[in-house]
Amino acid sequence: MAAALRGTLAAAEVPYSWAVGWRNRGYDRGLSAVYRVDVPTISVGNLTLGGTGKTPMVEWIVRQFLAQGKIVGIISRGYGAHDGPNDEALELAWKLPGVPHVQNPDRVAAARRAIEEYECQVLVLDDAFQHRRIARDLDIVLLDALEPLGYGHVFPRGTLREPVEGLARANVVALSRADLLTAEQREAIRNRVAKLSPRAAWIEVVHAPLALVTAEQGMRDVCETSMDSPEKNSPLPHTGEEAGGEGHHHAFAKFTNFSFTNSSYGSSLLILRYASSAFSMSESCK
Repeated sequence: MAAALRGTLAAAEVPYSWAVGWRNRGYDRGLSAVYRVDVPTISVGNLTLGGTGKTPMVEWIVRQFLAQGKIVGIISRGYGAHDGPNDEALELAWKLPGVPHVQNPDRVAAARRAIEEYECQVLVLDDAFQHRRIARDLDIVLLDALEPLGYGHVFPRGTLREPVEGLARANVVALSRADLLTAEQREAIRNRVAKLSPRAAWIEVVHAPLALVTAEQGMRDVCETSMDSPEKNSPLPHTGEEAGGEGHHHAFAKFTNFSFTNSSYGSSLLILRYASSAFSMSESCK
């Protein structure tokens, strides 16, 4: 049974890989149109399905430009949005009030709107590594420390969005949750990445909760988090105690509708925001 399943997944991987490769070759050879907008544009993306910490990286980049007095806009496709912004947009709006965030499957149109309507001077593209239709001045790719190269196979056999050779397009490769690995493990991944993308700068990223976002007096029973792959990506319970969390950890899938009114946890709910994160760069990138 297991052998038959592997064979089925391997067979399904072939047409997906071919389609992705055909699309990439069109851009590599200049056969597919690429549109450049009039302001510097930074892309944040990943090579695999699931979460790697793109949203906190976008937040961190935006804050750097805000500190320089720039008008920054965020552009994203809007996955999971239903009659309004999706969860990433809501989180970014809460953490970056006043920063325009335009969601549109046509990211070129979204970028032009951000420039014309909001007078943005810098754009940050969220989850755009594979969206090659819009030109970018910097391509940042995040790799999850525990699953950096998608088991070596393209979806559905593995979790790669495209073959690992696509990493050659990256200008910066960031290893997220790097603190979960030993120095030797991180170096092994870095050496593998250097062969795939020899010109890319290397960054090691650490996600750490900074504070409790919502906690009423006496709430210490449950920690809740929502992300792409909760079982794999959750920093809890490893870091829950660092911000005062005690008790049980419940990880909810991304786009889960949750409210206090329908919660079975009643008044015993503590929220620890995963996206409160810290980033540390390697010496080569400072």
